[in-house]
Amino acid sequence: MAYDEEMAERIRQALEGEVGLTEKRMFGGLAFLVHGNMAAARAR
Repeated sequence: MAYDEEMAERIRQALEGEVGLTEKRMFGGLAFLVHGNMAAARAR
């Protein structure tokens, strides 16, 4: 795993309930997108 799962969970909690939220693995880490636009990313 190339990203910190604990940090990813904190971002998930912060964005919880956001309409159109998706997660996608990219840039060797994890990106959070809202309606296809990157809202936050966590990499190494």
